[in-house]
Amino acid sequence: TLNREEWLGVLVQIVLTRHVASEDAMAVGPAFDRFFEELRIRIPGDILHDSNAFRTAYCYPEAVDFVLKSYEKQLRVIYEVFAYGDGAIGDELRSTKLMDISEYNLLIDSLEMIDQWLTARDVEQAFAFCRMLVIDETSVKGRARLLQLRFEDFLEVVVRIAFMKVLPTDAELEASGCQHAGDFLAKLSERPEAEKKFHEERLRPLDEPPSQPMAHQVRHFVNWMIYRVRGGVDSDRDLTSKEAENFRKGIVRMTRQEASVDDSEVVNVPQQTEDDDIELVRVGGPDLAKHEAETVSGE
Repeated sequence: TLNREEWLGVLVQIVLTRHVASEDAMAVGPAFDRFFEELRIRIPGDILHDSNAFRTAYCYPEAVDFVLKSYEKQLRVIYEVFAYGDGAIGDELRSTKLMDISEYNLLIDSLEMIDQWLTARDVEQAFAFCRMLVIDETSVKGRARLLQLRFEDFLEVVVRIAFMKVLPTDAELEASGCQHAGDFLAKLSERPEAEKKFHEERLRPLDEPPSQPMAHQVRHFVNWMIYRVRGGVDSDRDLTSKEAENFRKGIVRMTRQEASVDDSEVVNVPQQTEDDDIELVRVGGPDLAKHEAETVSGE
């Protein structure tokens, strides 16, 4: 593998070989200009993605912050259970408190998130865009921060995947009689043709905003994720560490066979005890509409 400095060294060698030490015999400065002009034409537009511009537009608005704070406890449970690590004490590259790419991919695979509409490249690119840049990538501390996600980085991943995933609107949930996106998409998967049409009608380039406010998109995605972690079981209680741990181990899993959901395949979550540290929440998530009415005028 290459770190950032080594990757830049590769690019320099390519430019020198292609334009300077060739028949072109160009000066170094113009050679670099020409190389990157040609590169921009050939590479996909999302490669030139501006992470900070995305954060400003979609992660930092007050309504999105409200949704993330409303689900913070449950999102933290998912993060901590999957960021389990297996390194020895002091092994910062396999931290038990940070999420690396293998732990991230385990979460993605467990959720069965990848399909014909959301690819492995999409979700792994989201991981890459959420990593923190560091000054020295060669130090252990620098590599640990570069290759692993903190909880705040994980929240950004949630927003980024919510941005990409095709999700129902509030109006569609109300019309279908479903309380949340998890129930809606599970029922939709029982009708493959309708599911295909639902996704194809809503697919859009990644540089275009979603069809509904981002805060609603994030809320629906988090509800879908929690529903799947519970194995397709609804509850008005916060997600517990025990539930998430059972999900990570494969004890509780919501599976699909031939694009259908079979109730017999859903394993019920073990009953929670009154000793569990839980907090009752309103079914369907935070009252985002009320919050927006109080804080945002014409989002």
